[in-house]
Amino acid sequence: RDGTTNVDNCIIENNSAIHEGGGFYINTTSTPSEFKNTVVSNNDAGTEGGAIFLIANGALFENVTSSNNIAMIGGSSYVKGNDTTVRNCTLDNNSATTNGGGFYIEGDNCHVEDVILTNNTAEEGGAIFVIGDSARFENITSANNTADYYGGSLYVHGDNINVKNSNFTDNEADFGGGAIYVSGHEGKFTNNIIDSNEGNFGGGIYVSGDGYEFSDNQVTDNKGVFGGGIAIDGSNTLFTNNNISSNHAGSMGGAVYADGENSNFINNNFSHNSADYTGGALYVDGADTYLDDIIGHNNTALSGIS
Repeated sequence: RDGTTNVDNCIIENNSAIHEGGGFYINTTSTPSEFKNTVVSNNDAGTEGGAIFLIANGALFENVTSSNNIAMIGGSSYVKGNDTTVRNCTLDNNSATTNGGGFYIEGDNCHVEDVILTNNTAEEGGAIFVIGDSARFENITSANNTADYYGGSLYVHGDNINVKNSNFTDNEADFGGGAIYVSGHEGKFTNNIIDSNEGNFGGGIYVSGDGYEFSDNQVTDNKGVFGGGIAIDGSNTLFTNNNISSNHAGSMGGAVYADGENSNFINNNFSHNSADYTGGALYVDGADTYLDDIIGHNNTALSGIS
């Protein structure tokens, strides 16, 4: 239980388990395990971890290609432990019947970097599902992932999430967060492209929590019912230097739907957004809203352009 497991230059395919870990079941508790330069495909498990079930702190997945794996939780991999790193990996066409079509990660300080996420499916977190604080996502390319409920690509439950320099396109969630759903406080979204995603609450992003900052993002051509581009259920939100354009809401907030106090919008472009009812660009329900240096062109709604 206490030793380190290293898997390098391996092919893990066509394995099956009734319960956990179709390919690997590893419990190293407090010591790290590593998967490098490995192909993981066509594995399945009845419960967690279609290919890999891992309990370890400091786990590393690097240069792993994962495809066509299936489980109830964590279609490709189930990881429980802090300080997990997923780097230079590709997850394609994995599925979970509940959470995390590609990865299910439970633990703090999860870092996902330079990863491609395509065609993964789950009830929640079509590609990746994380429970834990201080999750970081950087240089992510995500396309065509789907969730039945929340988080077409990413579902994160925890505080201090950071998403930057990433591209989320054509993802979909039936309930909320076509690309990303976050439940927690104090997060940042920086320099991302959120394009052509679809979800009921927040066509691109749905955040439930206080203290979020959105800066230098391109949020375009997303569709939702409440918040075509972004939906927020929380207070103390800051938007700076974003371009949120050409999004559509079937009800309220073509660009942004914000339900909470102290929403701040500084130096943003809200143009060519639309809503079928209220707030072609912005719908804000809460005290102490502040707008400064805003560009708003050609937004439309039945009641209230912005």
